[in-house]
Amino acid sequence: MEAAGIERLRASKAKNAEREYAQYFEEGKRWALEDAEYDEAKSVAEWDDVGEFTADSVIASILGDLNSDVYLRRMKKEGIFGQHEPSDAAVDGFVAGVAAIFEKI
Repeated sequence: MEAAGIERLRASKAKNAEREYAQYFEEGKRWALEDAEYDEAKSVAEWDDVGEFTADSVIASILGDLNSDVYLRRMKKEGIFGQHEPSDAAVDGFVAGVAAIFEKI
């Protein structure tokens, strides 16, 4: 019974990750088209080729300073991802959505 429950939870986790990726892919496209400046979109799109990155590193690149003020990073992150700490799938989806738009420029 435990093995079945663990498999069910793993499947649920994967489904949540797929949903968040798709949601934030669309949010990344929207942000690129409606809110981002060229340099901001470029800096986010460049993360698409990097193996691993965090929401904080992506946000810092939008602000143009990897050592930017913690408060500014938090405010920008909340503006994009809301009050919660975004999952890896959400950040990956957002970056991929921005990159999908940026490659058309």
